[in-house]
Amino acid sequence: MTWLFVLAADGGGKSGNHAVLYIEGINSDHHYFKHFVEFTGHRILSESCLEFEYVERTEAFMVPSEKAQYFLEMIERIQKPGFCIRGNDAIGSKGKHNCFTWLRSVLKLVDIDLGKSLFSPIITATKSFTQPEEYYQKDP
Repeated sequence: MTWLFVLAADGGGKSGNHAVLYIEGINSDHHYFKHFVEFTGHRILSESCLEFEYVERTEAFMVPSEKAQYFLEMIERIQKPGFCIRGNDAIGSKGKHNCFTWLRSVLKLVDIDLGKSLFSPIITATKSFTQPEEYYQKDP
């Protein structure tokens, strides 16, 4: 089985750039589920949810269920990183993360590499990596 991973800008924060990772799939008991993971700057949240709400998103990534389960187990063990609103790529950030750069770094656990943007030395913003839903819609 595979699970679906989507990194999204949920519209939160001052600029609407808050990053959230949404995961959905079928668990080992054959039940459909939705889950989200985020770094708020104060804590790491990893919880079940009923709906996904976002203004923009990345492409959807398919992750084998074994690897996805490992990912969720690792998220529970990861310590909260230091926080820098501009992200860990920014000059002077001292490696501290924002919501997006932290998620980008942990997605590497499941072989998803979102890369960097041209503006990363200044600020790494979620919307530099996401598009509105219409962008992903196929023509009929």
